[in-house]
Amino acid sequence: MSRFNLIYRNSQKRGERVDLPLTASTSEGFTIGRSRSTDLLLPTPDVSRRHCRLIQSGQQVLIIDLGSRAGTHVNRQRISTEKPTSLSHRDKLQIGKWKFRLLDSQQESTQQETTRPKAQPKQAKATDSLDQMLSELDGLASELDDGDFASMTTLSIESIESQRKQSESESLRESESNQAINRQPIEKQKSDKDKAVLEVDAYKRESESTDTAPETTQKNDPKERFQKLPDHVRSKGPADSTTAADEALKRIFGG
Repeated sequence: MSRFNLIYRNSQKRGERVDLPLTASTSEGFTIGRSRSTDLLLPTPDVSRRHCRLIQSGQQVLIIDLGSRAGTHVNRQRISTEKPTSLSHRDKLQIGKWKFRLLDSQQESTQQETTRPKAQPKQAKATDSLDQMLSELDGLASELDDGDFASMTTLSIESIESQRKQSESESLRESESNQAINRQPIEKQKSDKDKAVLEVDAYKRESESTDTAPETTQKNDPKERFQKLPDHVRSKGPADSTTAADEALKRIFGG
């Protein structure tokens, strides 16, 4: 395995390692671009055919932009064209939309030796675990760089706002429901009271009508008033007309 490596920080290849077969005696270096003739093919329109080149100078790696349209970025800074820029261990490199991290295996080993606990000198190296952790961290950093964090924040704010509006709507409906429940006894009392008043008024009208009925009949129907004489006024005589006629004939003819 080469001393220097590039680790993908985004895309479906995130976490994959690219060996850089660089030596101090190699002048051509390692070319990256969209052309099939390059050492590392990145087939997207934002990458130039021959985008940049990596070379080793002494104990460090240099990167040269070959006049690309989108430029080459190191640690989020665009580097100058045709001017070598030195790269350090764990520096971030961006070519178009592709993001990488440079790893120096020698410095990586040195860091592991210095951070390894003295009580466990025979503990195996956790290179794979470390690479996995670095890949996950790079993926998170890549998402933040791409603006996904802003999108996540916007979604979170929208979700909180939606929950707040939903809570307010539920509180309003609950308040209206409670007010309706509280109004029901009052409306029922009013209805019962109005009903009682109507019943009393109807009873009064009925009573007044009953009291005034005989008097009205007496005034409007005089025949009914004088239809029958009292017994002490009525003259005494035959009970029927036939008897009365017989008695009249007897008085006339003397019989």
